This record gives sequence, structure tokens and C-alpha cells, in this order.
Amino acid sequence: HHFGFSDADMERLEEQADAADKD
Repeated sequence: HHFGFSDADMERLEEQADAADKD
């Protein structure tokens, strides 16, 4: 699994990464 993060946590992190890319 992902470094102890839950699926919901991973989705949130991925959304933050996408937002950072657009910056």
C-alpha cells in the first residue's frame, strides 16, 4: 500500500500535486 496513507489521503495528496503543477 501507500506509505501508511489511506486511499482518501492519497487522493487528497494527488489533488495537491496537480494544483502545484498548475502553479
